[in-house]
Amino acid sequence: MPGGESDSRPNQQRAILACSEGSAHRANGDYEKARTCLEKALTLWPRYWEAINDLGVVYYHQQHYQKALEQFTAALAIKEDADLHLNLGLTYRSLGQAEKAITHFSAALERMQDGPAAGSLRWELARLELERQDVAAAVRHWEKIVQRADPSWSEQAAQLIKKYRPSAP
Repeated sequence: MPGGESDSRPNQQRAILACSEGSAHRANGDYEKARTCLEKALTLWPRYWEAINDLGVVYYHQQHYQKALEQFTAALAIKEDADLHLNLGLTYRSLGQAEKAITHFSAALERMQDGPAAGSLRWELARLELERQDVAAAVRHWEKIVQRADPSWSEQAAQLIKKYRPSAP
């Protein structure tokens, strides 16, 4: 069962239902209803990391980035998870904190290996590395995209490698 072990099973079940309802509202763009449901889930089961994460996603979509960071960090303290690092990376990127975004995107990539989101994550890492003038690091990310023949990103990555490789140390 997700989250903390000491919470009562009936509360956990009600929290899961409230979280599911909140996730449905979030998916439909009704962030206020989503927040209400997720907060209810967390009153029933305070260490339910998925609900904490979902509440962070709601705050992120509302552009309440500091509140989102608090939720993602709290969830990460309960459970180490690639999606939490991804969400932290996205939030730090939105706040213009490239170093912290890179740290969390790298942690997410390390945990997900070559999962479905790996290509877009490497692409984002390359973009951030390029922004901070680390061309060699950006090229390394693009090369991995090409090596893994990620159909969504390979052609663009190959073109960027040709463009930037001469300037990479």
